[in-house]
Amino acid sequence: MRLAVSIVALALCSTALAAEPAGGAAADDPAGPAVQALSPEERAEVRELLALTHALDIGEMFSKVIVDQMSETLKSARPDLPARAFDLVADEVNATIAAELRSEGGFADSLVALYRRHFTREEIQALVAFYKTPLGRKLSDKLPTLGQEGMAVGAKWGERLGPKVGERVVKRLQREGIQL
Repeated sequence: MRLAVSIVALALCSTALAAEPAGGAAADDPAGPAVQALSPEERAEVRELLALTHALDIGEMFSKVIVDQMSETLKSARPDLPARAFDLVADEVNATIAAELRSEGGFADSLVALYRRHFTREEIQALVAFYKTPLGRKLSDKLPTLGQEGMAVGAKWGERLGPKVGERVVKRLQREGIQL
């Protein structure tokens, strides 16, 4: 299951990176122009919220997924490569993603625009204030663990639910005269 999640994450990341022109955000990316319309103070407030919630840490996750996937592919194709080659792959992937996360028109700017589309400036300020409290810091620190454990719970639930869903779908299709 973990491999499937990694492959999906890699595919999503690869697709997102491939769709972005060299100059930054895609022309049809609604996040691009929206960031420019914000004052420097508003951008700073949202970036502070992103920092407090560790929202940009997703880059580390993507880096790990991409490094692992590229390393596996390289090992399969070229088992003779020295271990140093894999260190170099990790260095370059990590450096590229770190630079792109915070570059003008990069991932962080897209998140700034996304947050401002869904939250007013006052709400952003209130969220920043909340995440500076002990409870807010605890929530921020626990969210990655909750996410991982939630994925495990969801995977087990899906395994239990899968056969029931499959059975119902097959029966319904048969009732409708559709044979598989």
